[in-house]
Amino acid sequence: MLAFLSGIVAVELAFRWLLFGGGIAESLGRNLRHASYFADSASDDDFWKLFVELDRLQEPMSDASYHPELGWVSADLDSATLRHAGAAALQGRRPVLLYGDSYARCMGEREDCFEGLLGRSDLGHRYLLLNHGVQGYGLDQTHLLIERTIDRYLSEKPVVVVALQVDDSIDRTILAIRGWPKPRLALRDGQLVPEFEPVPRMDVYLRENPVTFPSYAWRYLQFGGDLVPLGWRSRIRDEPGIRVRKQAISRKILEAIHAGLERRGVEHFFLLFYGQSYVDGSQALDWREDSLRAFFRERSVPFTSARRAILEDAAKSGRPIADYYSQNDDLRRGHFRPEGNRAAFQALRDGIEGRFDPP
Repeated sequence: MLAFLSGIVAVELAFRWLLFGGGIAESLGRNLRHASYFADSASDDDFWKLFVELDRLQEPMSDASYHPELGWVSADLDSATLRHAGAAALQGRRPVLLYGDSYARCMGEREDCFEGLLGRSDLGHRYLLLNHGVQGYGLDQTHLLIERTIDRYLSEKPVVVVALQVDDSIDRTILAIRGWPKPRLALRDGQLVPEFEPVPRMDVYLRENPVTFPSYAWRYLQFGGDLVPLGWRSRIRDEPGIRVRKQAISRKILEAIHAGLERRGVEHFFLLFYGQSYVDGSQALDWREDSLRAFFRERSVPFTSARRAILEDAAKSGRPIADYYSQNDDLRRGHFRPEGNRAAFQALRDGIEGRFDPP
């Protein structure tokens, strides 16, 4: 027994040396130093803590991007006032306020994004799209940004477009860090409130919230070694319970977004974005879309689908689905290419003109 326990301790110490040691340990452990071998990016704060230290790909946040309530904002938003840089160009046109994550923000050139596409369309003389999409945002941050910006546009009768990346906008609601520390909402006395305010800077967050799991060797068996069957891992981690948590808080946030806009009398709809695997059929639509469509159906909430728009465009053009998405191994990977933005813009246009998808 003593030999067995000593062996377990030795394996664990070896993992920690290879992961965090310098010199020869860094050289030997180079291929092991990936957060994805130890945690789930869609559910574990620990993944993103390790991503900073092991993968070393996360850039420091600039002072101009940091926001104490939202975590961070895009370059189009003033981090002090949250005023959009393009608001002065409205000049009597009706604002279309697009909220969401990097799919809404676009990862390519600005002229290929939705504000450019709308501006060059026949709608451009009547509408101006102010893109409030922010890279990495979850549904919770989108809700908070809407609440902090919508009132300044009420007199101009805006159209609000709430964009959701079906792949993981819902998943992000249980995370307190995703790239950088972010707000995480909890339900208290029927109200959605941030878990902590202000959102801490990275160094403070990592110092006060170290990695929580006790064994790197055991986590590697689950995530990196493929030695623990997925069914066992699901039961060990209680992944059904994690899914219930995501669905419950996301439902509350969706209700808060819809109710807040309804109370203000703001015309609005949801726009669903999908990653390539959901569009080309290599991954079946799952509980995430089911949850969203159930909410839209029960509350009679209008929405449009970029998946539907891309499939229609592909059927007309004969273009393969892969051509709509960037395949490069960089920050744009998996996001829309200009062709994808143009196809998805049809879903955006449909919503502006009152043509919605059936739930």
